[in-house]
Amino acid sequence: MKRTLDQGMESRGALHSEILSDQAAKAEFGKRQKVIVLVAAGVFFYIWAFKKDEYFIQRKPLVQDSSLLDRVFPLHSLVEELPSKQYLKKFTHLIVTGPQRSGTTFVAKVLADALKYKHVDELENVELHHAQTCNHSNYTFSRDPEHSKFQCKNCWSELFISRESIVAQRPVYSHLLHELPELLLSEACATPKEKILIIFMARNCLDVFRSQNKILHMDGGGWTCKFGRAVEWKNYRDSPKLEAHIDLRDMICKIKQDSWKNYQYMRLKKGGIPVLTLGYDLLQISWIRTEFQKNVAVRNKFGPKEIGIA
Repeated sequence: MKRTLDQGMESRGALHSEILSDQAAKAEFGKRQKVIVLVAAGVFFYIWAFKKDEYFIQRKPLVQDSSLLDRVFPLHSLVEELPSKQYLKKFTHLIVTGPQRSGTTFVAKVLADALKYKHVDELENVELHHAQTCNHSNYTFSRDPEHSKFQCKNCWSELFISRESIVAQRPVYSHLLHELPELLLSEACATPKEKILIIFMARNCLDVFRSQNKILHMDGGGWTCKFGRAVEWKNYRDSPKLEAHIDLRDMICKIKQDSWKNYQYMRLKKGGIPVLTLGYDLLQISWIRTEFQKNVAVRNKFGPKEIGIA
């Protein structure tokens, strides 16, 4: 009987030890899980805090087969970051162009303020001055001959005879960019071509399309129907030089980007005119990122020509 009791006690002791061992193993496993979670959280925080620009801002597409991306963002492989103020100061005439709703208004205003150049918006009537020794024979605008003044409201060729340092927002003239080398040659008093910088804004066309349709929709249709297909599309349709490089069935944003990528970009470079394909999304890591982030934070509330800075 005593032997039986001893055996029972031993069995219970062994079971108790096994239970304790199992509990210890579970506790150890729980500690390891906590360590893994803490390490993972630390890695994520490091990426977010210190490496987010590298991880969340894609400078190059992750998909190597870019055929789909080419359809919605033809310029994805050409986008560049905003150069320094010192570099931009090399130029006296900065022309910001590209698709409407791709950041042309914002970039033109911010650069004009930063460089202390005259801001020439497409909708404003701006007073400029031509070179006093200039004998221009093809004025299409009013001017005061006594004071070398002229009024520029969405003017184009006249921009390049102004003696002021300017940043002009001109998306509506993107279909004429390839003609600029010949235009400068025809102007006796034109700005030297090396002093001109053409900045073509590049943004995903799906984002551009959504942005277009947020404005001017009071009567139905939005900007795309009222201006994109009615005005700007016709400018490209009627341009013989661009016809071979575009598909007129595409969105106006893609038509503009294809024209720039397939023809205008190299045409300007061969003509000796500096160019910049400025990535809209890359502005958030540029030296104007503070202004850009303020702009993005309230962008959904904007109407036409509104930006999030004073």
